[in-house]
Amino acid sequence: FFFLNMDDNNISSICFNLLHQGDDSFVDDSFTKSIECYTKALDKLSSSSLNEEEHNNKNSNGGQIQHLEAKLLSHRAAAQWKLLSAHSTTTAAANAAAKQEEVSSYEILVQDSKRAIDIVEKNEKICSQNYSFLKNLYARYGEGLFVLKRYHDALEAFRQTLKYCRDGNSEERVFYEGKCQAALREEQACVIEEKRLQQAGRKKGPTMPKYQYYQNDTFMTISILEPNVKESNLVVDFKERNIKVVLTKEGIDFTVVYGDLYDDIIVEKCKIKYQSEKVLLKLRKKEKHEWHELFGEGKASDNDSQKLVDNKNTSDEKNGSSS
Repeated sequence: FFFLNMDDNNISSICFNLLHQGDDSFVDDSFTKSIECYTKALDKLSSSSLNEEEHNNKNSNGGQIQHLEAKLLSHRAAAQWKLLSAHSTTTAAANAAAKQEEVSSYEILVQDSKRAIDIVEKNEKICSQNYSFLKNLYARYGEGLFVLKRYHDALEAFRQTLKYCRDGNSEERVFYEGKCQAALREEQACVIEEKRLQQAGRKKGPTMPKYQYYQNDTFMTISILEPNVKESNLVVDFKERNIKVVLTKEGIDFTVVYGDLYDDIIVEKCKIKYQSEKVLLKLRKKEKHEWHELFGEGKASDNDSQKLVDNKNTSDEKNGSSS
């Protein structure tokens, strides 16, 4: 239904011939080859000035270059659809890389269909004469969107398909009405599933805050890794050899830190610093030295061990002198 003056330009003649080559390959089920022909023609059109000249009304070909571009895009999308449908059984069990390649191919199909639709609908003369062409374009556009799970957009595309079903074919109208219903069901199912996941996420409730610690000779610093903590939600109980930290999240109290410290601290010199990403608890050590750990018997245990060694040495000395 598109007519092109073959003498307009050598580029347009080449593109027209590539269109025919692609169509011949399509008929022979050589979809990959047909896609290559359509792509070559589109590349030549995009690299030439023909389209720009036509948009600026510098020639008198009646928009035939735009006709050609729309047809190349439409036929490439059709070939892509046939190729993807032919391989659908093998891609069902394909690996992640192959599946991503398939998704990319459907995205190209959708883009080509949309570009062709835009070209035709922007040209009133083409649009008024090619309802059947637009119907097929919207149908393929909707199918691609449906596969990509863009159900709302697919529904709109199928509604446009019905808009251009003007040949009185009731069977065809019933078919696309069914497509609309299928897209609508899937869209509603996605909304329900999204709400379910949101509710499930809320049911899980808040998680236990994490903490880490570091030190120098003067301070042992405990970092509560929780952002935007309010003073009213944090209770810190410093004692000379013990600490307890309770943080309230969403109405639930979490005991984040609790236990006997490695060594004594000076309670009145301990500090709490609230920051945007965390809370710092700075424990002032009573004696300046490195703690081997945060909790445990620690220093007292070391002293007890030293006493045992001293007692053993004293005992040995006594035994030696008595002998």
